[in-house]
Amino acid sequence: MKIEELVGELEKLNSGAVFVVAGNDVNKKILSSVPLEKLALPDGYTTDGYGIKFKKGGGRFGQYEVEFSEGLLKNNELLEPKNIRKLVKLLEELNSGVDFYLYDPDIYKDAAKMIYCSVPGENLILPPPLYWSSEGITNKHNTASGGYRTISVLGPNNLCAGDENILRDLNGHTLAENIAAASESVDATNGRKHTILRRKKSKAGIDEKNRAAIMAGLCILGVASAIVIGKKDAYKILKYQLNILESIGTSLLTLVSIGAGAFLAKYFKDSVKFKKAHHEYMSSLGGDNTNEIGGNNGKTR
Repeated sequence: MKIEELVGELEKLNSGAVFVVAGNDVNKKILSSVPLEKLALPDGYTTDGYGIKFKKGGGRFGQYEVEFSEGLLKNNELLEPKNIRKLVKLLEELNSGVDFYLYDPDIYKDAAKMIYCSVPGENLILPPPLYWSSEGITNKHNTASGGYRTISVLGPNNLCAGDENILRDLNGHTLAENIAAASESVDATNGRKHTILRRKKSKAGIDEKNRAAIMAGLCILGVASAIVIGKKDAYKILKYQLNILESIGTSLLTLVSIGAGAFLAKYFKDSVKFKKAHHEYMSSLGGDNTNEIGGNNGKTR
């Protein structure tokens, strides 16, 4: 006997109980509003406390899992007009990120039999024994009495002019109000992003200027030191400065600063005051070398 046929037999033997087939085609089970040990079973079926066992051909046994679900009867009651708000609340819990709205009963006479949803009804997760049909959310064939109810689910394609000012969520906000609030939130978020981006660009510009200034100072110092020490050591110092440039990175300002440093160093090197200071410095060291810095073997220019 197929699981759907077994459910039909259980409904006949257990008046008032609700049964629903759940799961996928590979692993189906029966949800029951009555505990398994209290169920009346068809002839030839037994239970071991976990499911309903039955004989198969060749002396083998099969078993259908049965799960007690106390909420089945209560979920059926959700389709009653007086419980429309409870139904929407449960749907919100099961369908995160989906918006639900209620119709105004003063405008729509069937407001208690219809809800607005931001996604197609067939995509909703529904609590058993409720399921989706072409008519809406229903419990047809899943009630002990045979009677059933259906709640129509309308979406964006079903909106009439002005409905956005009539539909309200459980907090009393209209659809139009929530759309406006969401738009303001997006604008505020974009504004914050632009402010942060401007600050980052400004900081990056300041960092670049600071780095260029530091490099300019290093280059001026390096060129000046190179001229003071002499041609032989100047090569080593300039090479060191170039290595720094490669590791940190160069800019137009840095390159201009190198040229400015070289010019200033050359200017001071040729000045009378610089020559006098150099002569006094060499004399203080006990030497009598009055050669000009960078000169050749005591020859003066």
